[in-house]
Amino acid sequence: MHAGTGRLNAILVGILAFLAAVVGDNIGFTAGHRPWVTVWTSVGYLSGNHNTIYNTAKQYELDFAVAVGALLIAYIARRIYRSRKQPTATR
Repeated sequence: MHAGTGRLNAILVGILAFLAAVVGDNIGFTAGHRPWVTVWTSVGYLSGNHNTIYNTAKQYELDFAVAVGALLIAYIARRIYRSRKQPTATR
């Protein structure tokens, strides 16, 4: 309504837009921050002093690395095999 009559204050609109962006950003940060705090606090509380997840991960660390390496080598070999198998384009 004010824009059509030429009475719109551009500075006031800019200030209100900036304040709305800051408030919206803070609300979004708080809403996203609380679930992560809850999750990691719960994980820390439930794991206690046992550290079973960490110990299990450490136990199978080498096996996992070998499996990932084998998959990577198989993928590279497959790509090389398929690139050599395709006929070259002739003009």
